[in-house]
Amino acid sequence: MNNNRIIIRNLYRSKLRVCNQLGYQYGDWNNSIVRKTINMYKVHRLVSRMLGGNYIMNNIRYKYKLYKYETDKEIIDHYINDGFKTLKELNELAYLYKR
Repeated sequence: MNNNRIIIRNLYRSKLRVCNQLGYQYGDWNNSIVRKTINMYKVHRLVSRMLGGNYIMNNIRYKYKLYKYETDKEIIDHYINDGFKTLKELNELAYLYKR
């Protein structure tokens, strides 16, 4: 369990850094833009205006808080795998807009 906390914390920090590169400012929380599903068209439109990082990070923060007290090991492993997939997609998005 302790190993999972370290992995989850490092995933969150990595996503936070990438979202900061996409325009998110640390501490800028806005729960009014949280959605159940993230629309990629909207993300691309917002990233081009340097607002995508804020949209993405508020949704990531919401999901982390939603599943903060999960105890089932299989579900935790599923969300860790999903976190790595999301980080990969964020890195690709940041690379696309960095050029």
